[in-house]
Amino acid sequence: MRTRRLAMLALLAGGICGNLANVRESAAAPPTPPVPGKSRPNEARVSRRFEAEGIRTVVLRAEAAGQARVRVVPGLSAIAVSARPVGDARGYHPADPGWRETPASEWGLDFSAARYGPTLVVSSRSEVRYIHHYYHLEEIAIEVPPGVAVIRQYRELSGRGEPDLSPPGERGTERPGTGGAATPSSREGSPR
Repeated sequence: MRTRRLAMLALLAGGICGNLANVRESAAAPPTPPVPGKSRPNEARVSRRFEAEGIRTVVLRAEAAGQARVRVVPGLSAIAVSARPVGDARGYHPADPGWRETPASEWGLDFSAARYGPTLVVSSRSEVRYIHHYYHLEEIAIEVPPGVAVIRQYRELSGRGEPDLSPPGERGTERPGTGGAATPSSREGSPR
């Protein structure tokens, strides 16, 4: 037992002395530059346009849909939706020393849509919240022609990131009468 205690004290003393030597070395050596990460601020916006002909209602599904800015634009022939991609994998510590975070601008954040009669469901794509990864769209803006109603729906995120293009009314939060055909006829919009 006594030998074990002496061995522990010797290890502790050696560790302290070793740390003091490292402190002396680091004070003398110039600071090393940080390892460059791929995460960086990016103000670029994701934009999509969807045909507006015959559309009376747009159901917008995204985590920040409740804060989306809606603008009615006379003479508009398309529904335009845009947002700022943000996110990171803060706190993730992989075994691979060469791993770098993917910047939000390269994560694949975007919008997809499906048409159900006079209703267009627009959903965020690749928004995820899973352990350390949180990539999402902020500052969502949607422009619609006059006479088109916009329903904003909160979308709970998971680790999958697939768009929620389920028909209106299936989630139980849309107004009655906004449903339509059971099969989506349009899945992708055109980049703006």
